[in-house]
Amino acid sequence: MDDQTRKSISEILGSSKPRDLVEEFKEHLQEAGIEIREFRQGKYCAALKDGKTTFLLAHGSTTLDGWWGIPEEHVKILETDSEGAGISSWGAVLLHKASHRGYWISSEHLLELIDIIPLRPDRQGKYHLTSDLLDKQSMLAPPFFSIKKFLDLTGMGV
Repeated sequence: MDDQTRKSISEILGSSKPRDLVEEFKEHLQEAGIEIREFRQGKYCAALKDGKTTFLLAHGSTTLDGWWGIPEEHVKILETDSEGAGISSWGAVLLHKASHRGYWISSEHLLELIDIIPLRPDRQGKYHLTSDLLDKQSMLAPPFFSIKKFLDLTGMGV
């Protein structure tokens, strides 16, 4: 395994240039040998490796406290588009701006989180997730601190 796949989230976040966290994350996936295909204004993308495709709904936290507002519409679009493409592997990647970690929530686990918490969309149609909530549900939303760990969690690892 090369050094790029070992790149930590703190290195991604520690860039001196102000850059979009999600775009930088995708660049590091590409450096680790993952092909990225963009769809729908960049709200989700397809990650391809060795003939396997995984749709990723990626978001950076909006605050240093670790908060994400995931539009219900994006989840529904991803469900529909992945089903239409015959792709069963999809999930949410939530990148925390301050704590140098991310969370991987597979489609099954995201739908389970919505059911068991329960999560309801707000008036703007967004599911609200916080790092505190995700830390309490680490079996459904495992954290990752490196690209290698992310790839292992998604099944795209070597």
